[in-house]
Amino acid sequence: MKKTIKIILIAIISIILLCVILGIVDYIRANNGKKPIFILISADVYSESRLIAIEYYGLGYKIVICDKCIDRVTFMPLYFGSYAWFIDSDDITSFKITKAKECDNKAKLYYTEENRKIYTYCLDKIELEKNNENISLKTYLWEDPNVIDKIITEFTDNNTNSYDDGGTILYKGADFNLLKCHTIDGNNDIYIGDKNMGYFNSFCDNK
Repeated sequence: MKKTIKIILIAIISIILLCVILGIVDYIRANNGKKPIFILISADVYSESRLIAIEYYGLGYKIVICDKCIDRVTFMPLYFGSYAWFIDSDDITSFKITKAKECDNKAKLYYTEENRKIYTYCLDKIELEKNNENISLKTYLWEDPNVIDKIITEFTDNNTNSYDDGGTILYKGADFNLLKCHTIDGNNDIYIGDKNMGYFNSFCDNK
């Protein structure tokens, strides 16, 4: 009887160790941008017809790879856990830009939406801070296109320039300018740049 129990315990421990080893290997692969290999089944996760994440089910664990989540890779022992791809922009505490070391004085496409494009000017990086964590503007835009309006409301002052092209406005922040196009031709593009950026030629033109 004791021998049988011992064999059973050894078998259980061996299975647990095997699960741990396989899980660690797959987690390391996922963090290195590779697909987990010791998986039983995988499932695609969609939100509003958009692929959000892929869930990989292994032996006693689940790994979630989600490029649109705050944590790109999530490991869930015994399949328990959760992950979130929605980012609430109501709690943004700061708006940060990193200026380009060398500026070619040209607008660069940063993000494309259905009815507008967002460009940067002389910038390397745009981030917003929430809960002491810096998250790229692209990540926020993916879930909440209205974050631009919240940036204008929270991080620009009343010193604006308006133009008679239909309603384009240049907003001014502490260390950045934001041009919100609204032309008669229907251009609604956004330009975000350093304090030297204005309403330059070719800005707000339909391409």
